[in-house]
Amino acid sequence: MLKIILRFFGKIGEYLLVLLKNNVKDDLEKILPMVLSYVNILKDNKVLLNSEKRQLVFDNVIKDLKDSDSVIASSVVNLAIELAVQKAKENDDK
Repeated sequence: MLKIILRFFGKIGEYLLVLLKNNVKDDLEKILPMVLSYVNILKDNKVLLNSEKRQLVFDNVIKDLKDSDSVIASSVVNLAIELAVQKAKENDDK
C-alpha cells in the first residue's frame, strides 16, 4: 500500500511521508510523559476494566491538550497510550 501511495505521489509522497513521520515522532515525544503518568496512576486500579482505564487516560490527555491549546490526532494519543501501557507492563515484569 505504501509503495502504491509513493508511486502515485512520487517525490511529493516521499516528502509528505517524512513530514508525517517527524510530526508523529514530535507529537509522541510531547505527550508520552503525560500519558505515562496517567497510565502509572491507573495501572493498579482493580475496579476499572482495562478499556475503561484506556478511555480515562485518553479523555484526560485530550482535556490537557485542549487546555494547553495543543492539537494532536487521536490516533497518536491512542498510540501513546499503547506505548505507555507496554512500558508499564515491562516495568512490572522487572
